[in-house]
Amino acid sequence: MSKMIRVSDDTYGKISKRGKFGETANDVIGRLMSELEHCKQCLKQERRIKRKQRAKRKQSNK
Repeated sequence: MSKMIRVSDDTYGKISKRGKFGETANDVIGRLMSELEHCKQCLKQERRIKRKQRAKRKQSNK
């Protein structure tokens, strides 16, 4: 899942300064990308649950 993202040198510098000890900008970006991926999975799961609840409600209304 290692996607390379183009980042300007300016941004790269800022990220690497903000990172934890010995963490490179690529590490920071990788971590953020995995967090984003995790959030996407959570959203999908929530939508699935809501869809099931809606279907149940429709069934009980009949």
